[in-house]
Amino acid sequence: MFVMMGTLTYLPTYYQVVDQMSAMGAGYMELPMNIAWFVASLISGALVARRGRYKRLMVVGFVLLVVGVLTLCGITLETPVLLIAAVLSLVGFGIGLTFEILVLIVQNEFPASDVGMSTAATNLVREMGTTLGTAVAGALFTSRLADTLSQGLASVGGVGMLGVNANALTPAIVRSLPDAVRETVRLAYNDALVPVFWVMAALSACGLACMLLLRERPLAE
Repeated sequence: MFVMMGTLTYLPTYYQVVDQMSAMGAGYMELPMNIAWFVASLISGALVARRGRYKRLMVVGFVLLVVGVLTLCGITLETPVLLIAAVLSLVGFGIGLTFEILVLIVQNEFPASDVGMSTAATNLVREMGTTLGTAVAGALFTSRLADTLSQGLASVGGVGMLGVNANALTPAIVRSLPDAVRETVRLAYNDALVPVFWVMAALSACGLACMLLLRERPLAE
């Protein structure tokens, strides 16, 4: 959840600022990820129900997540939006393979009398990851954006043209800027978002390491 929220939080704004998309179009660009997540959840559930094994699925899911987030680390202003959507589908498929199965693994580790408590604890930790992922991504992105914008605007003599704080920028404001300043803002957005992806890739790799160490137990009847 930390990685997912850290990865997705600023992508809709990125689409609008860098690729000049509408808010609705930016929202649609995340639809492939949700579809891939849904399909992967069905597949993982069916495979675990049939075979009673889950570790391999967890490892494969986190491998896909790592590969997807690492690929996002390489996006530039020229990266086609459809390619980003395809990478998000890969990320969504990886998360979908693991998301529901992880709850099953936790439940399988506890006696029946503690299943409710363990499930609630799992959901609590996920909510914490959601909150922390959004907060950390926001802090990293806004800090980096302010630095890159100030440097970029100084180089094109457009410091006074922005008229607002970097954190108050909206896609509508960016579209109204002169061409040179707008290009500087687009580049700053890209340069500010990529480091966030690197942090999320490192955390994904930590998750993969945990999955490699996961003990696989027979599922309780």
